[in-house]
Amino acid sequence: MALLILGNGLSNALLTLRGKGGRVGCSSLALGMITSGYFVGFLCDTWMSGR
Repeated sequence: MALLILGNGLSNALLTLRGKGGRVGCSSLALGMITSGYFVGFLCDTWMSGR
């Protein structure tokens, strides 16, 4: 479980670092929407999975 939590935290940090700098150059709004969409999808999946 600790590895899953660590991987999730690192992927969010990597998304932010790659999106703001380098070749991608996303705006802060776009990065916020991408990150929020990930967590909204996670929440919806939790509700749909049931017991």
